[in-house]
Amino acid sequence: MLSMIAALGLAACKAGSPAPEAHALDNDVLAFQLQEGRILNSFYRQGPVAAHMLATAGLKPRIITAYPAGNSDVSLWFKALSSPIIWHQSPELIPESRHQDGTALHGAF
Repeated sequence: MLSMIAALGLAACKAGSPAPEAHALDNDVLAFQLQEGRILNSFYRQGPVAAHMLATAGLKPRIITAYPAGNSDVSLWFKALSSPIIWHQSPELIPESRHQDGTALHGAF
């Protein structure tokens, strides 16, 4: 299921404009997770890949992954459940970059 989200995320993150000039720090990784109530936030940034994933727990769980550099997102809403789901911290988001039809695609899963 998460690989499907990643594939959608890559498709949604087409670079619409030229990338800003690269700096030495662009390859440094910034990655962390933060739990706030029912929401698990995961952040990842390295080079052209930037992603913010929100996983909301409860009877109506959802996962939203935003790609600010591409001004896009991928969302997954689940059907209402009879018992609440609880998200546990997941491994660090994994960056993915591909070229398709001459377009650079950047995302994370």
